[in-house]
Amino acid sequence: MSENTLIIGILKTLNENQHALAAAVEEISNRLDQEASSIMAMNINGALDIINGNTTYIGDALETLEKLKN
Repeated sequence: MSENTLIIGILKTLNENQHALAAAVEEISNRLDQEASSIMAMNINGALDIINGNTTYIGDALETLEKLKN
């Protein structure tokens, strides 16, 4: 396995983990919002906004790396 293939695989796995963590945190945020912990929910949603914004950049970078691999 080439070094580039390994790096791309690791980054894809990290990206999948990021999506899973974001989904889990969003569920927690929704629950807190329902239980009148709206300040905490707002803080969590702010962090989720950062994660979601970075997801686009990571996806674009992975796509570029895939093209460079070939």
